Amino acid sequence: MHTHTPLFGFKEMKHHADPPFPSLASCRERGGIACALKETRTHPEEGCRTKPLVYRDLLNGTSEPCALVGSEGERYAIIDIGGGLHIIHIDCLADMQSGSRTRRTEAEPDCPVYTVIDIETTGLDRQTAEIIEFGALRIENGTPAAQFSMLVQASTPVPPVCAELTGITDDMLAGQPEIREALAAFVAFIGDTPLVGQNLLDFDLPIINRICEEQGISPLRNRCCDTLLTARRCLTLSSYRLEALASALGAEQSTAHRALGDCETTYRVFERLAEDYPAAVQWTRPPRPRKTAPSAPRPRVTASQLAHFQSRPKAKDIVPATDLFDPAHPLFDKTCVLTGELLKLSDREAMQRIADCGGKNADNVTKKTDFLIVGGGSPSEKKSGKVRKAEEYIEKGIPIRIISEEEFLQM
Repeated sequence: MHTHTPLFGFKEMKHHADPPFPSLASCRERGGIACALKETRTHPEEGCRTKPLVYRDLLNGTSEPCALVGSEGERYAIIDIGGGLHIIHIDCLADMQSGSRTRRTEAEPDCPVYTVIDIETTGLDRQTAEIIEFGALRIENGTPAAQFSMLVQASTPVPPVCAELTGITDDMLAGQPEIREALAAFVAFIGDTPLVGQNLLDFDLPIINRICEEQGISPLRNRCCDTLLTARRCLTLSSYRLEALASALGAEQSTAHRALGDCETTYRVFERLAEDYPAAVQWTRPPRPRKTAPSAPRPRVTASQLAHFQSRPKAKDIVPATDLFDPAHPLFDKTCVLTGELLKLSDREAMQRIADCGGKNADNVTKKTDFLIVGGGSPSEKKSGKVRKAEEYIEKGIPIRIISEEEFLQM
């Protein structure tokens, strides 16, 4: 086997006396790589005839013929270029074939506004994973202009491995918005802006669009740029994980494995890639889902609802304005949680009132909660996730009081 300097888009190939990769015939039997590449090289006007496979160096603009000789796993192809064998990611090789029908890219030389997105999930299975956190960062002219972060109540307990990786626990998710409410707010925030993400096309978007369909919401069709695929086109690294890309490009890293933190790191990685390797940045659209029942329109979220989601203060940010408390006050030393939209006070005003009475604010309903204050009407009319969680605890004998906004104001 020949030894070669790594080429554009390739990962380093391990050397073996007898290459252990399958033959092209074997690839064809399994479908996958060979079939995918055959589809990208079909002449629409010439039926089943295919164009020769080519390797295109996107950095210097050169092209040369190559031959598919095998594969390594499901995502890498082994190709022969001038008698030398190289391993290249299947998506990179498919992008290099002109007239591709499976991954149509769009020229986007200048993208002044885009949104970086990321999700945290309960697992890696795109067909079953639940989203437990949304993150989004809107970029305008290269600078962060707005951000979105929301935890999502899961229908099942968070697996221990996910909790350990992300730091997101069941207690943190208790009482958070359910998936449809959170998804509606997320979709409203990103709008029609182009999207940027790490492993966006192979993980985040398939999960988001699956859940969109499950909730009767139109799947996202925004233009996209995947930093993972972009990096594979222009960098030769042993790992293309987000942390590795940030390190290789000298980009500052934020909190890993939390949605907004990963968005911030991805933004810096993308800006470095766009600056240093502009020819490798390509925009595409996510694959259209298979036709099923017609999707319902995206749910409309009013500006006030979206502002409410984003402006709700955190319990840790509220401090009492006095150190003189009345121990006889019903809220003194009691843990209080708000849910719903208050009608007569802002969330911050209500939480400040609790703190000034010697009470303790909390973001989520737990076994330590004493009062759940329901905005917008009587508790029976507001069955939010926090209300249902409190009712579950009450059934188990935990003395949580669910009160209306009016009852709270009379305390």
